[in-house]
Amino acid sequence: MKNGTTKPLTLEERLELAGRSQAASPEAAARMVERLARMDTALVFTGQEDLHLMDRLIGGYMESLEDDLMHYAGFCRSFQLAIEDDGPCLPQGEPGFQPLLGARVNNAVVLLGLMLLDHARGKKSCKDVYHCIRMTLGQYLDALPPMCRPGNEAANRNYLTWRDLFLENADPSVPLGDALADILRRYMAGWRVLGRLDHTLRCMKRLNRCLEEEWKAEVNRALREAMRQGLADMGLENVEVVEGDEREHYADPRGHFLDLARSFSGDLPDPGAEDTAARAVRGQIFLSRWDYSPQVLEARAKEAPSPEFRALLEEQINPERIKKAMLVVNGAVSNLLMLLVSPYLPMEGDFSQ
Repeated sequence: MKNGTTKPLTLEERLELAGRSQAASPEAAARMVERLARMDTALVFTGQEDLHLMDRLIGGYMESLEDDLMHYAGFCRSFQLAIEDDGPCLPQGEPGFQPLLGARVNNAVVLLGLMLLDHARGKKSCKDVYHCIRMTLGQYLDALPPMCRPGNEAANRNYLTWRDLFLENADPSVPLGDALADILRRYMAGWRVLGRLDHTLRCMKRLNRCLEEEWKAEVNRALREAMRQGLADMGLENVEVVEGDEREHYADPRGHFLDLARSFSGDLPDPGAEDTAARAVRGQIFLSRWDYSPQVLEARAKEAPSPEFRALLEEQINPERIKKAMLVVNGAVSNLLMLLVSPYLPMEGDFSQ
């Protein structure tokens, strides 16, 4: 300050100040969490594309909430409804080889984490989300138990047990956004193993469909030729038999889809990097609803449409590697759920005002 005036901050100083945690006290941190809980759900989404993605995953449960959907705490209940509904329908394969919450909820939780991470990186301008996600991980975790579970000692004990385990591998002094980025990076490390399997299985499925369509096209060509011959025999040469083959053609479908299957790299932008554009990582890291049990994958390999495809899939069926990748994926999704969804489920009061 000079002559009673304040010296304007430089752009760098303003950016540094904005990036700092605004939670000057535990009470301030709790108020930020409460503001997030009350916030209009629409502000969480970083574009219509994200809203459409989430709608495809858990849209039916979101609609069932009616007015409760209008605030973030209510929106979190749609995850709970989806988990409760999916429970009896989850694949009953070998334990350790399935997404713990099912592929649909798994992908919805990952999408929520990616959206909030975009807010933390300043890619969107909702200040309530930004400041909540920019407080330190420790401040955020400390604000949750009294805010979300007043008087529920059992729930608080469960939360504290999870928190202690989580903090064994997480730094409480880093911003919550940085912690989200680390969780999503670990998720992507596990996803790359499963994503390669997904990609190979999808290419096999497309090849099978292509070969089936090719066979049907051959049958249709033979039928059209028979029709032309029949019309000619009746002296109706001027009657045209319409061609109906509108499928996509490949000179060598087996080679095309095999090359496509081998092309998987798993190289995607770091969702936590400052130079990564908003929404750069989304559905690419979603899991498919395959059964990853080794026995099921081995059966699929035996049904492969070519020896080369069978060899490629068998090369990827490593039970130990798949199980380890699924453990990493399930651990990351569980941590995202505990950080971003579960704390808001027991919140009481009318947040619609």
